[in-house]
Amino acid sequence: MPVFDPLDQSHIADPYRTYRVLRQQPPFFHPGMNSWVFSRYADCEFILRTFSIFARDWRRVGQQVPPDRISIQNVDPPEHAGLHRLFMGSIRSQNVDELARKAAEDIVAGIPPTIPSEAMGALAVPFALRLMTDFLGVRAPGLSEFAAVSEAVMRAMDGGLRPAAAEAGIVARRELTELVDGWYREGGDPSRALGYIQRTLAEMAPGKLDPQFVRNTARVMFQGGYSTLVAAIGNFVHLITSRGELQEQLRTMPRAALLRAVDETLRYDGPVQGTTRVATRSVTVNGQVVAPGENALCLIAAANRDGDRFEHPDDLMLDRTENRHMAFGWGPHACIASGLARSALTELAAVLLADGRRVVAAGQPVRRDTATLRAMDRLPVRLLPVRTEVLR
Repeated sequence: MPVFDPLDQSHIADPYRTYRVLRQQPPFFHPGMNSWVFSRYADCEFILRTFSIFARDWRRVGQQVPPDRISIQNVDPPEHAGLHRLFMGSIRSQNVDELARKAAEDIVAGIPPTIPSEAMGALAVPFALRLMTDFLGVRAPGLSEFAAVSEAVMRAMDGGLRPAAAEAGIVARRELTELVDGWYREGGDPSRALGYIQRTLAEMAPGKLDPQFVRNTARVMFQGGYSTLVAAIGNFVHLITSRGELQEQLRTMPRAALLRAVDETLRYDGPVQGTTRVATRSVTVNGQVVAPGENALCLIAAANRDGDRFEHPDDLMLDRTENRHMAFGWGPHACIASGLARSALTELAAVLLADGRRVVAAGQPVRRDTATLRAMDRLPVRLLPVRTEVLR
């Protein structure tokens, strides 16, 4: 079995060296994660699209799932379809570009120029929270309190490797549920996504969709959208401060080209590292038999650097056109808010680099010590007008 410790500091600093080695090896079983591990694009694509064999819904292999945990995230087709239509409708009902642009303008305007700032706390967290609450049309929770709850939920994704994180995640998820329940009691802005969801659900025939599953999905969409966006922003800002020439290239792009370039940064260094499915019957993938009830971990970040799928996979090619990456998953459980995230990151990039503004490093960046979500913990930066000299 290859040596693979996703919490090792060297892996957290640069997982792509490990992934390169793993792709050259056959799939293997990782006892700590209780999963078969797949790192090649073709294997991950097969597993993620073949929901008839590889389930996201563990009830299909006889496991119990509490009702408060059932959402679009872990319900497979055909039951998945109604939830998917409802929430996709809520996204299409909004002008996400406009919401993201306004949020970005307000947040960036509040960051003092030339003075060192911490990009995660000053930019990524407030922007993501502002956008997601504006999108849903609900009151925003306290910034620091919610950030702590979200981090506990996010760290719980590594619960197989850190059991204590799983326990803390249960508590945090209850707090998150209480927040969303409060929004439902208050009612969402009728012109926003939660108002759309509540109105559409009320117009449906009784029993067509379980209201609890809808509410659970709203919680998952909010938390998942927020945490993934925070991580993606941190990775993006770290990338453009590490490679300053990118800023001028991005600054001069028309929006369509900028959207394509941002999409390439998500392939190159995306937030989500892997996702798991469970086999409902015996199946062979790349020579490895996966038995019924066994887990298959798809390392989608490794698949996104697979040379059998991408030309020059370790190069950042801002004009890459053939770019069917898996940064937001694949198949029926691909992230429902992937379009929202791409638009949000594109609008933020445009605002951040507008008027000749530059973003420069102002200290040593620190990666968050998590395996499932690749994110920055601290990212000191300064925002400079184009002609301001960088202070040494």
